[in-house]
Amino acid sequence: MLAVVASIGASVAEVLVLVSISALAVGLTVDAPSMALGPARLTTTEVGVVGCLAVFARLVLGALNAWAGASTSQRVLLHLRSTALEGFVQANWQVQSRQDSGYLQTIVQTHSNRVSAMIRQSAYAMSAALSCLVMLAAAVVLNPLGATLVVCGGVVVSYLLRPLAGWSVRLATVQRDAGSTFGRQLAAMSDAVLEHVVFRTGHAARADLMTTLRRQASAATRQLSVQATTPQLFVSVGYVLVLGTLVVLERRGGGDLSSLSALILLIVRSLAYARTLQDTWQGTIAGLPFVQDVRQTVEELAGARRRFGDLSPGRANSVQFEDAELGYAGSPPVLAVPQLQLSVGDVVGVVGRSGAGKSTLVAAVLGLLEPRSGQVLINGAPLGDLSEHWWAANASVVSQAPSISAGTISENVRFGRSATDSEVEAALRAAALWEEVVSFPDGLEHRLGPEGFGMSGGQLQRLAIARALLGDPSIVVLDEPTAALDDVAESAVTAAIEAAGSGRITIVVSHRPGPLSVCTRVVEVRDGRIWERLDDAEVFDA
Repeated sequence: MLAVVASIGASVAEVLVLVSISALAVGLTVDAPSMALGPARLTTTEVGVVGCLAVFARLVLGALNAWAGASTSQRVLLHLRSTALEGFVQANWQVQSRQDSGYLQTIVQTHSNRVSAMIRQSAYAMSAALSCLVMLAAAVVLNPLGATLVVCGGVVVSYLLRPLAGWSVRLATVQRDAGSTFGRQLAAMSDAVLEHVVFRTGHAARADLMTTLRRQASAATRQLSVQATTPQLFVSVGYVLVLGTLVVLERRGGGDLSSLSALILLIVRSLAYARTLQDTWQGTIAGLPFVQDVRQTVEELAGARRRFGDLSPGRANSVQFEDAELGYAGSPPVLAVPQLQLSVGDVVGVVGRSGAGKSTLVAAVLGLLEPRSGQVLINGAPLGDLSEHWWAANASVVSQAPSISAGTISENVRFGRSATDSEVEAALRAAALWEEVVSFPDGLEHRLGPEGFGMSGGQLQRLAIARALLGDPSIVVLDEPTAALDDVAESAVTAAIEAAGSGRITIVVSHRPGPLSVCTRVVEVRDGRIWERLDDAEVFDA
């Protein structure tokens, strides 16, 4: 509303400026001591004062209108980014895990910026449209016939130029798709930088990126050409309409010199606003594919919000599967677990071939995946009845390739959670890493580089274990914790796993004998079912 009022006010002020200029020019030409300015008759000095005041008013109102447009676009940008990030954080694990690398960054950064720019251009378009209407309204008052001819011609031209808008949208869609593809390709190239260096495939990856960039640049060139040419075409036709209108007026006997002069100024100025309107409108419609992409993502994330209950039953004493069938949306069932019970003190090893369903089993234990049928119970309560606060306090994981960011050791252990230095120390001691941490000159404040540069692989894995043990969770899952370690590092990590198993339910997914040697039980995922090993020769259906 503020932008509308400021825009109309600035336009009215500009009309007064143009009429004042026209009146002064005519007055100087005919050497008149006074002249009409609307219903009033003013001297040359008075007309000049009115014109100067109108210039000042236009400046102030124009600045206010510009601020309102910029403020609105930034509020929209902040809202879009906040909504997308909140939706991603609150979405269930299935939706989060299937997003391509770099996709969220593309939506939150690139696409949201385009939407914000579209909102800003829409504000400029509205301002230009209001200014154009005010100019034309004033022109109609001064010379109804001439203004009507120009307006009617402008409407016809606008209608004829409509196909260009559709073409611009199609080209913008190509840009959006190519930009999304480029983001995914760039993220994939960054993730596989070691392989590209070793296999000397960087040039091939670059060639793929450049193909996508060239496709995007080609579409952008055509779209920007259409966007720039349309206003020029519209204004050129507008000039022809003005010339034609003047010819018509001349043949009908002309008119009052003062009003005719003001009419010409107002129409020419309205054409400038019409050009701005066409330009910003083209930019606005070019942003529509990005609006659609952002809206679709936000709606998908909102529809996949993870549901929690309100139960907080204390520490997990048992995890029980009862005729549970596990799988993912849109896919066949992955794993059937008729009966399986885990209790405090269990250190359960999970083995099986790749793709057998180990990750599916772990996802269910961590509450990331609810069973399609049957139940998974924790302390006798179904997964979906437990509160988000309970899960945050009781479930923890060490992934196969834990994320270690640039920062201090204490920051990496806390991982955004509130904890005292004493609690961080306790977690590091439980992970058998404290003695090595205090050997650093800065201790807990020792800074690591990107991806944990500054620590060995075994130390980083134990750092991840310390992160998982912070807060003393009752369920800890370790996914292939020693897969990339040598024997010495594996021994240290295995000792940390054994120490961490006391007083909680611990699950270790591994193919290595070291971690499995400290497990109190070993289960095998095979043929879509769970089998429990008694020894190397005997298995039975759990």
